[in-house]
Amino acid sequence: MAGGLLVLAALVAWRTSFSGAFVFDDFSAIIDNPSIRRLWPVWETWRPRQADLTVSGRPFLNFTLAISHALSGSGVWGYHAVNLAIHLLAGLTLFGIVRRTLQLSPCRSLLAGDPSERAGSPANSPASRLPHDDVTFLALAVALLWTLHPLQTEAVTYLIQRAESLMGLLFLLTLYCFIRGAECDEYHRGTVGLPLAHSTSSGPRACRGAGRPLPVTSGTAASAGPTALRPTFWYVFSVLACLLGAATKEVIAVAPLLILLYDRTFVAGTFREAWRRHWRLHVALLATWLPLAWLAAGTGWSRGSTAGFGVGIAPGAYWLTQCGALTRYLWLSFWPHPLVADYGMTLVRSIGPVLPQALLLLLLAAGTVVSLWRRPALGFLGAWFFAILAPTSIVPVATQTMAEHRMYLPLAAVVALAVICTHRLVGRRCLPVFLALAVGLGWLTLRRNDTYRSELSFWSDTAAKRPENSRAYVNLGNLSLAQGRGDEAIARYETALRLQPNLPATESNLCSALTQAGRAGEAVAHGEAALRLDPTSPNAHVNLGNALMQLGRAGEAIACYEAALRVEPDAADTQVNLGAALVKAGRPDEAIAHYEAALRVEPDRAETEYALAGVFMGKDDGPAALRHYAAAVRLKPGFIRARFAFGNALAEAGRFADAIAEYQAIIRLDPRDVLARNNLGNAWMMLGRLDDAIAAYEDALRLQPDNPSVQENLRLAHALQAEAKRTP
Repeated sequence: MAGGLLVLAALVAWRTSFSGAFVFDDFSAIIDNPSIRRLWPVWETWRPRQADLTVSGRPFLNFTLAISHALSGSGVWGYHAVNLAIHLLAGLTLFGIVRRTLQLSPCRSLLAGDPSERAGSPANSPASRLPHDDVTFLALAVALLWTLHPLQTEAVTYLIQRAESLMGLLFLLTLYCFIRGAECDEYHRGTVGLPLAHSTSSGPRACRGAGRPLPVTSGTAASAGPTALRPTFWYVFSVLACLLGAATKEVIAVAPLLILLYDRTFVAGTFREAWRRHWRLHVALLATWLPLAWLAAGTGWSRGSTAGFGVGIAPGAYWLTQCGALTRYLWLSFWPHPLVADYGMTLVRSIGPVLPQALLLLLLAAGTVVSLWRRPALGFLGAWFFAILAPTSIVPVATQTMAEHRMYLPLAAVVALAVICTHRLVGRRCLPVFLALAVGLGWLTLRRNDTYRSELSFWSDTAAKRPENSRAYVNLGNLSLAQGRGDEAIARYETALRLQPNLPATESNLCSALTQAGRAGEAVAHGEAALRLDPTSPNAHVNLGNALMQLGRAGEAIACYEAALRVEPDAADTQVNLGAALVKAGRPDEAIAHYEAALRVEPDRAETEYALAGVFMGKDDGPAALRHYAAAVRLKPGFIRARFAFGNALAEAGRFADAIAEYQAIIRLDPRDVLARNNLGNAWMMLGRLDDAIAAYEDALRLQPDNPSVQENLRLAHALQAEAKRTP
């Protein structure tokens, strides 16, 4: 029942996540990721091909994206469905972990009414444990508040951040399977130190693995019962979950350490005893660092120069920035506003601005160390928080100095501590408090999901909350440019450069916007600046080449496009641009080779077929031109320019009836197309059907009465008609 309530509440709170669109690096990791477009052969999905993708070095993550693609193709619902399923499973797993852990001796010091500590009750006496219903209630409260918390939206609704939630699920499964294995291990040892499972009113449950019921003695509560399988089963699955986590995200590296700490804290009592009992498991978990290291090495140990100590970020400044980041995470755990999708790359250069936060973190870290000795369960919660955040807080990340999705797992420790403290204060009267919190958090999650409904809402929200974030303005500029609002795009790019000068991508984008606005002279300066900052950038070469083409400097443009192709030889757009520059330079044969290369990469692109047909027309190769025009029209029936050129080529080849069909198709697509009506009249004239020709010309003149060409053609048609009437 508790699990069903958790799932139902989560489905209600997260239902609006399905309206989320692809945003930011979703495009490179999902839309432009060829390795997820088919599930078979399976091993292809485990080998992401582009080193700079979010999925590089994360083959299991890539495999799950291929599953989503198989469900919905380029539609978002399949990705959201899998993301939500992962989050629900993580919530259920967390519920199982908390429910079983709350029954263990070290947790009693955190819970209300602890007779074992105050009155010297035996450690495992029935009086020293909470009733089963209270344990289930507290575990459900932790899992429910964690699952509904709006701080989780970035890890669930932001599609490619599945990396975090999937790693989180596998991390939790690693711990859960260890707990179940340790429970069964205790049963088979004949000891009673791990009272995890529960009996019903009919008596203790049987252990199918052992073939006998758990004996209830003075050291075992009547609620205790064994697990159903032998420990090896659970330990194998624990290692497998950790191994899949290593193939998902690097933060899983701390899982073996936290499992060992959990063993020492809740199961064995000391590290020595934990190692003695479960050394094979701990060695196997630590061995998962080997494939993790191999995968990290495959990304150059820096994830494509986005993380590591060699990515150009001063470690000291990054660590100072993390003081503010970690305290902000804690604040958002209790007061989740304002939530920000992209915090950018703001760095703190001196201790002064973050001194209070640094002192608070030092106090919490010291408290965690002391608690690990004096109050082990409390210390474990602190260790969980700090250890899971350690990799991204210590190793500089060049994409964001802070990110809310990093709190996906650490939030569980904060929520658990808050729930336990509330229970200590008010006892069972905390039920309405938790219900109110769950409703409030679910409502905030519903509202927060609206931010992800489009790229515009995503970046507008970011810019409003982090006006110093240059990346937000760059992406807003990209959206403005795509929508044809060039002046707006230019203003946003210039704002981004004021906030963060000397960014090659921003300079390159501004070059593109200025070119589209007809300001190629200014564009060249920004294109050259982009290349000075990053001489290997293919986009900078292409954008500079486009500006040079607009200025008529085809030779220089050709050199830019060729430089871009040396970096990205399979870039179809660059091949097309180079083909156009070669045509302008009077080198059509070379242009044809590049257009054909583009078609090999993207065979279904009508614009490339149209451009190639134009080159053949210039070479007086009518049959080849007609073949490519026909392909362009077949691929894109609404491509009016291609239909018009196709009709003209057909008329030039003497196929007037076919040309008429193309002109009529254009008129159906755009009834106000004067040129199509004029050329339709010309084709009717060539077939000798003067009445139809006159009707076509008159239709054109009704749309454009002052068109001299149509007027002249109409006079000619009337003259021919009059002459035909005079001729016997």
